[in-house]
Amino acid sequence: MGWTDVVAGTLGPDQLEPTWRPDNPLVAPSGFSASPPQRIDHVFASAGLLETVVARSAAFQFGGASIRAGDGMVTPSDHLGVCVDFVPR
Repeated sequence: MGWTDVVAGTLGPDQLEPTWRPDNPLVAPSGFSASPPQRIDHVFASAGLLETVVARSAAFQFGGASIRAGDGMVTPSDHLGVCVDFVPR
């Protein structure tokens, strides 16, 4: 459909990681804890956008447990955040 996965294009295949994992404590109550880890969070860009900007970097965010919940710590979400830094061409 003309969209580019900017994260996969900016990071190499060896740096791609699942953005959702069943072992995250926030997933346990959902009933999906038997599902495989998956990269289901993306940043897609149109060909028109990529004519005007270039992705300088990409990173996964919020993977560490930083929110107090009950007796422990959890991540802010059951998904990793995805961040792309675009700069003008």
